[in-house]
Amino acid sequence: MTSEAYTVGEVDDLGDTPSHCSNCDWKGKASEAGNIGSCCLTPGDPSPVGRCPSCDSLAYVDQRPVRIVIGLDGGIIQGVTANVPVEYLVYDYDIEGSDQVATRPALDGGVVEVYDAGSYLADVNAVIIETIYKAVEAEGEAGSES
Repeated sequence: MTSEAYTVGEVDDLGDTPSHCSNCDWKGKASEAGNIGSCCLTPGDPSPVGRCPSCDSLAYVDQRPVRIVIGLDGGIIQGVTANVPVEYLVYDYDIEGSDQVATRPALDGGVVEVYDAGSYLADVNAVIIETIYKAVEAEGEAGSES
């Protein structure tokens, strides 16, 4: 396998996006990172945002957490929406009278009997999830002012 050096072209302006260094303790804004120039990247690795202003190592955008909103009505899941693709399992412990019971690994390391419902894919809508989380965060800030 041969390796070649590539020069990174223009990088989208990520402005105030939180970023960190892969080598030292630097944390800051993407706009504070220097030009990448050339570097060695492995396919599948995250793309760097620039060079660390402290040590010149590659700096990366901080990964945002997966955010999920689960809609319930009367204890029944009506929908699951996330900001990124997510596969999920439902562990319904209410198995009384059900003939579709599965024994599965429990969250505490043991085993548990649950309704055998399978796995599902969440709907993906990053815009609405961000809107919901911002509204909830704003409520928390408003509630802390009183």
